[in-house]
Amino acid sequence: MKYHIIIFGCQMNHADAERIETVMKSMSYGKTDTMEDADAIIVVACSVRQHAIDRIYGLKKSFDKVRKVRPVRVILTGCVVEGDKKNMSEFFDDIIPITKIQDLPKMLGGLAPVDVKEYLSIAPKHTSEYQAFIPISRGCNLFCSYCVVPYTRGREVCRDYNEIIDECKHLIARGYKKITLLGQTVNSYKYKDVDFTELLRRIDSIPGDFWIYFLSSHPNFFTKELIEVWKKSKHIAPFLHLAAQSGDDDMLKKMNRKYGVKKFTGVVDMVRKAIPDITVSTDFIVGYPNETKKQFDNTSKLMRALHFDMAYISKYSQRKGTLGEKLHKDDIVLEEKKNRHKILNDILKKTALEKNKKYIGNIVQALVEGEKGEYWFGKTNTFKNIKIKHKKLQDDFIGKFVDVKIIRANAWGIFGEMVLARKKTAMQ
Repeated sequence: MKYHIIIFGCQMNHADAERIETVMKSMSYGKTDTMEDADAIIVVACSVRQHAIDRIYGLKKSFDKVRKVRPVRVILTGCVVEGDKKNMSEFFDDIIPITKIQDLPKMLGGLAPVDVKEYLSIAPKHTSEYQAFIPISRGCNLFCSYCVVPYTRGREVCRDYNEIIDECKHLIARGYKKITLLGQTVNSYKYKDVDFTELLRRIDSIPGDFWIYFLSSHPNFFTKELIEVWKKSKHIAPFLHLAAQSGDDDMLKKMNRKYGVKKFTGVVDMVRKAIPDITVSTDFIVGYPNETKKQFDNTSKLMRALHFDMAYISKYSQRKGTLGEKLHKDDIVLEEKKNRHKILNDILKKTALEKNKKYIGNIVQALVEGEKGEYWFGKTNTFKNIKIKHKKLQDDFIGKFVDVKIIRANAWGIFGEMVLARKKTAMQ
């Protein structure tokens, strides 16, 4: 018997898929890269934007084609809103909550479920040998008005810190170089007497040569203690992803973000003061219902003022069942959303290029993630995309740290040449 997994969406869905892999292997299913050879097809869904939902509906023709040739069980899990389940049940055999993937053995073969109380306790079958996503919590308590997560994944549940730390130790002992802690609001983590700051401190104390990242943070859960631990750490990477979503207080209130522009700016300033070489990325939503030109201009001003290294800009997509759908009509036309997206993206190009040019002439450490043509590619510890001219080197550097002298930059990354001797610079 063979299985095929299709993953949409964020890093959490990829981490969930790795746990699904473990469950399928426990039933002696083999993995196939094509759905045509599969006896079971499992789709890990994303419902954050309509585009992701449309891609799931687009699979129906492919499923029908396979079913004409051979029997196949098609299962949907991940983030699925209640309003989509009725239509999707027409071409999926089963729709199960991601929190119930331990029941797949019973569903597919009448076998006993995996014996865990919480699905995140299932040991993942990592798809990489050098980097891993580690969910430290699931769900969310904040109910931002555009977001489906509280409805698809439930309220926030934090994992036992002992389990998280053991998972980190196991990976580091195996030589993993990059560990990313995941949570919808990752820095709100608290399990018994251990909060996010203490969890980071304990993971940072593990011996080894590795980087720690965490995604995604919320401004309301940043503390001076957290920043102090970060500043003194050996392994926590100088990279912060902190979603702004808007630069206008009224829009933030409509989005139910529970902070204002002053609070957001204060957190960014505080982190940059403590860790001067930090890279900061963010999220913005353009075209949220009733967003006026003046309110959008405030977002543009924030974008210019904070000089982000990177920003992920989304055109608002109304999601069924959210507060946004109940309270606001999606009244901004697509062309205007596209225009606002372009304005922010043009600002980003300038600030990102400005930031990246500062790397030129410096030697930085990078983690090599792959090879294409005459370049290795990967990430710096500040999460910059980097391409490295390899000059036909024979060694396989994928999954390893290397030292690179930066020779040029564009808005979306930096370019360099590998060096044998390393001199530390302010950019490391």
